[in-house]
Amino acid sequence: MRFRLIAKACLLAASLTQAVPASSSTVEVHTEDKNAKAATGRLVFCHFMIGIVGDRTSAADYDADMQRAKSLGIDAFALNIGVDSYTDTQLGYAYQSAANNGMSVFISFDFNWYHASSDAAAVGQKIAQYGSLPGQLKVNNKVFASSFAGDGLDIAAMRSAAGIDVFWAPNLHPDQTSNSANIDGALNWMAWDNNGNNKAPTAGANVTVRDGDNRYRSWLGSKPYIAPVSPWFSTHFGPEVPYSKNWVFPGDLLWWNRWNEILSDGPQYLEIITWNDYGESHYIGPLSSKHYDDGNSKWTNDMPHDGWLDMAKPFIAAYHDGATSVNSYIRSDQLVYWYRPTLAGLNCDATDTTMVPANNDSGNYFEGRPNGYQTMQDAVFVVSLLTSPGTVTVTSGQNSQTFDAPAGASAFQVRMGTGKQTFSLRRNSQVVMSSTSLKDISETCICGIYNFNAYVGTVPDGFSDPLGTDGLASLTAGLHVTTCEAKPSLGTATGGSTATTTANGGGISSPTTTMTSAGPTTTITTSPTTSKVTQTSSSAPPSQTTGTCNGGTVAPGQSGNFLDMRGPPELRMAMVVLIFGESSPLSVADPVRPSSSFQAQEAELGSEDAKLLSVRVAYVCRETTGSTVVLDTDTPPAYEEPPPFFQVLTSSAATTSGAEKARAQDMSGGSNVADDEKSKSSSGFLDSLVRPLKAATATLWNRLEPLVVPLCHAATLGNLSQVRSLLTQGVNINGHNEEGKTALICAIFIGHQDIAQALLDAGADHKVCNSGRKGKPPLFHAVDVHDKTTLDFLLKHGAAAATQRDEWGQPCFINLVIGDTEHEWIELLLQRGADARAKDLLGRPAVVLALEKRKNRPDCEEVVRVLLHHGARPDSKDSNGAPLFPNARDVSGNPILATAVKGGDCALAQALLERGADPNTADIYGVPPLMAALSDSKVPPTSREALAELLLRRGPRGGAKHMDLAALEQSLFRVWNGPSSSSGSARLDIAELLLRQGANPNQISSQVSGQPALLTHAIDSSQRNIVDMALRHGADPNLADKQERTPLLLALQRGNEEVVSSLLRRGADVNQSGKITPFDLATCRVSEHIVHLLEARGGKSSSRPVTG
Repeated sequence: MRFRLIAKACLLAASLTQAVPASSSTVEVHTEDKNAKAATGRLVFCHFMIGIVGDRTSAADYDADMQRAKSLGIDAFALNIGVDSYTDTQLGYAYQSAANNGMSVFISFDFNWYHASSDAAAVGQKIAQYGSLPGQLKVNNKVFASSFAGDGLDIAAMRSAAGIDVFWAPNLHPDQTSNSANIDGALNWMAWDNNGNNKAPTAGANVTVRDGDNRYRSWLGSKPYIAPVSPWFSTHFGPEVPYSKNWVFPGDLLWWNRWNEILSDGPQYLEIITWNDYGESHYIGPLSSKHYDDGNSKWTNDMPHDGWLDMAKPFIAAYHDGATSVNSYIRSDQLVYWYRPTLAGLNCDATDTTMVPANNDSGNYFEGRPNGYQTMQDAVFVVSLLTSPGTVTVTSGQNSQTFDAPAGASAFQVRMGTGKQTFSLRRNSQVVMSSTSLKDISETCICGIYNFNAYVGTVPDGFSDPLGTDGLASLTAGLHVTTCEAKPSLGTATGGSTATTTANGGGISSPTTTMTSAGPTTTITTSPTTSKVTQTSSSAPPSQTTGTCNGGTVAPGQSGNFLDMRGPPELRMAMVVLIFGESSPLSVADPVRPSSSFQAQEAELGSEDAKLLSVRVAYVCRETTGSTVVLDTDTPPAYEEPPPFFQVLTSSAATTSGAEKARAQDMSGGSNVADDEKSKSSSGFLDSLVRPLKAATATLWNRLEPLVVPLCHAATLGNLSQVRSLLTQGVNINGHNEEGKTALICAIFIGHQDIAQALLDAGADHKVCNSGRKGKPPLFHAVDVHDKTTLDFLLKHGAAAATQRDEWGQPCFINLVIGDTEHEWIELLLQRGADARAKDLLGRPAVVLALEKRKNRPDCEEVVRVLLHHGARPDSKDSNGAPLFPNARDVSGNPILATAVKGGDCALAQALLERGADPNTADIYGVPPLMAALSDSKVPPTSREALAELLLRRGPRGGAKHMDLAALEQSLFRVWNGPSSSSGSARLDIAELLLRQGANPNQISSQVSGQPALLTHAIDSSQRNIVDMALRHGADPNLADKQERTPLLLALQRGNEEVVSSLLRRGADVNQSGKITPFDLATCRVSEHIVHLLEARGGKSSSRPVTG
């Protein structure tokens, strides 16, 4: 490694001296203004049952649900409420959590508990009670509200009681409410094929979900329709509860089929049914989401549905964008599978809870197997989400089947078999990823009951998602067996899958819901909580004493890797953190790289990353602390034990205050960490380091400037009057809150354009980044949330897309290129002044980074094209100094040149060829670009000639002279055997080009069975212009085909005197003998003139008789 790890210390030290760090629990907020999106765009709702979450004690109990739903693209929770005593308490928590997390919510009144005939005023008053809260969804500035059922409600009375504008979109039924004039929209609840009477379909009665769509659309006219989407339905309550019910709707591939219908039909709104209705098994939210057990745990324990969330994410993104296909929204390989835990034929009558009578006033109770079970298949269902084609193998017990899965989304099913369930993905005969499910298909009745719920898993494995204590409380109630315990039994999913990186660089991305802990837990690492730092300090900010990032200064008795750092105590503390693998002052409790030796730790960084980090250290030291950094070029030795500089925290020579030392020793159990025996190992040393370091630096992290937090809060809530009031009180308009955000960035995150403009008008600095490792200026936050209006306003206030850098010193535009930003926004920034020739800190151009970082993404080619169009130089080299473009491949593994040719993109193909792209490099199917240009039906006919000419004349090493000769000759025949859409003149011109470059017109094509040489082919197809061209380029007039037909014989057979004359002038042998001589044939079939020509050239008759 060419720099000292100690140099990394300067990076964190600089951030520590800035008073406000990045928060470790930063929550991603809504990407668009909620009212604006609701008014103009598509929205995704998800039904959330408040009635079973009465055990929640604060808004924080809703945070994980809000964050998870938002990360999937869900816009709002429909909060289903009854009249429970805790309803208002839970609504208050849910609305507060929604506001904290940038989500929206609205009330959905459940008319199983409300009465349509008498509760209109109560409904209106409840809407008014919550309608003004920050988390409330609004459409057209109206408070959005909905329902389950509710036909017969006095809507006018409800609106009058509300006293505010209400967007009322209830679950009314067209056959019960004939007129839709009094509502603003409607929800269709029936998300499952049925018999028209709330049961599974039968042979004589089958109402599909799409039938329901059509019925509601016809009834609503132009008013918004909320289409239902649900994965499953199975309920099995026995007499142990007063709401006994026992039936299913057909599930199987419903989740897959319905999402494709949604993309095809494009309703304005959709509602997922549900997030947490465990009792009816259509939950997609986590089992670990806090809730009471209403008896459902008998069939939901060990039956997670999280994989359906993963599958929905790209479909939701496609729906939001108005796309009709999900394929271009798949970012990483994943298999999602589901199946029931037992076969339908398994007999559980002896022990099932429903085998005794129960109240059946509802008509929904059936004894034994659930009503409708015959409509469900005994099958394992798999959906593949692939970035490139692969082979999927599914093994269910003794049943195994392999499928060829294309890039994009596909669905498969395999007959269920008892035992293990395994799934794998292969490419090029190599296993890319595989997993064995944690849930076997059982030969026995689990807990003694019929369980028609679905088990959902993923490859790679998802996180552990067990039911909590409250969610298991009623598991054993009513069971007829004593062997079933009220506890999760799946264990964890952390060791179950394997992921292999393929030779072409396609690695496997972990699912977004990965759990890092090994035991049953509900802490999702990708969904940080919204807890805030509560401790504040009014003391003066940390010392701004300039520190020194200095390499090569080694004191006697110290390790050869030690670089002395002088400065304030916090600088030295930061040095220790970074040396031991920490990347942020707020993640000290979780060491990033606890390795057994520091040399091993350094080895985890590639040489490129090492160089990049060293440059960043230098930048931050210079820009933030005024220091300079000297990078040591010697290879550092391994550390066998903690280096002496750790004593900076504990030795008497350290300038750390006595109080800080006392706190450090107290938190570490009173021991001197430097003398602790655990420090002999890296992991033990890190454990002992974390607590005193955190104690000693805690006061540095919590220093917030007065009024900054209220300003940021007001900006987040969109309270313009409060923002203006705080600005008059002298608040630092550019100050950071406890999450490291400025008020301007808070406003941009949520989409409050008026707040952002007011702050800019008041002097907010468009250059101030949010603090933390991913800090960037407001302009690029506006890009993140797709806010074009604010982006343009920032530009008018002086923000420059070309010059703005992040906190590391890297051009922000580079971060967009290597990140997930859509190519349309990259192009927009380029149009607004961003530099397509920008380079990262290592000097790598944007176009190089686009190809290297986006090579496994569908938009790679589009981003490259945009950059080239705006001035990027494609004659760049990769990080190893090799020419870039000959090696560039797209998401499918095809060379970018091949992709450009098949897309008819002449401009991109020319740019690639001019910079050294190899015209002989075949695609993944072995087809060279030239052959693709000539024969692929996807190539626009108008582009064929131009592409062929480019490939023939613009190749490397002096043009097409060095092209593979076989490829030229094969391509020549592709001209005549390819798509007929090309014009005759275009085909002739292409053939002429091929022949000029050296294609042999006498070559017999090996690609087309039995195809003759070009001359014979032209004569046989009566194409005189091709005959002349072939003869001009050296076609042999005497070359016979496999049927021993010479060109002269074939011309005589066709009776084409002009071609005969041309062949004779080119030396055709008049006596060449096959089955017959030319003279014999001429005397039978051609004019006397031709016979005389043959005689004049010595033509003679053969002794064989002439027939026909």
